[in-house]
Amino acid sequence: FSGLHYLNGDELWQLSGIESWNLFWLDTGEVRERLLQHPYVADADVYVSPLEGAVHIDITEAQPIALWLTDNGTRWLLPGGAAVEPRGATPPGLLEIVDGGATATAPGAALGGAVDAGVLESAQSLARLLPGGVPLRYNRQIGLNFQLQDKPYWVYWGDGSNVERKLQNLAAAVQLLEDGTLEGAVIDVRFERPYVK
Repeated sequence: FSGLHYLNGDELWQLSGIESWNLFWLDTGEVRERLLQHPYVADADVYVSPLEGAVHIDITEAQPIALWLTDNGTRWLLPGGAAVEPRGATPPGLLEIVDGGATATAPGAALGGAVDAGVLESAQSLARLLPGGVPLRYNRQIGLNFQLQDKPYWVYWGDGSNVERKLQNLAAAVQLLEDGTLEGAVIDVRFERPYVK
């Protein structure tokens, strides 16, 4: 095996099903498919070297794209939304989704087993718009929500729809709050017009 940083070659060897196979009868496509069943394997290149009498397997380990902070601990979120226990060093600066009850669990998945793809996509889009890596929270009733950086206002964002309108509504509401026209601490941009309460 090559390309292993946090995975263990022994566990992958067992999963590969290679043992006791003659090299000439080995189906490298089947070996690859078995290895891809491992949640931490993003890709696998399998090739046989008859001259060496060896099988070479180059593993691409799954890397998290976000962190899901729930009451049951922190999980890595992989592309596609699968949630797995962290293994190895967690890359710094990842998007954080705080969701105590794991209410963003994908339909049909075990609680905390995968995040809803729509929630993850919306969170990633929103994180690109917000400066400074603001942690996002998720709540089933209000969707994504967060506190504006360096401001006392909490924002109810909802889902990933109507991003431009939401950004305009947010900017308008902040301006009205800061010049004293409105009072409140929560800006709700989920609807056609912003609401402040």
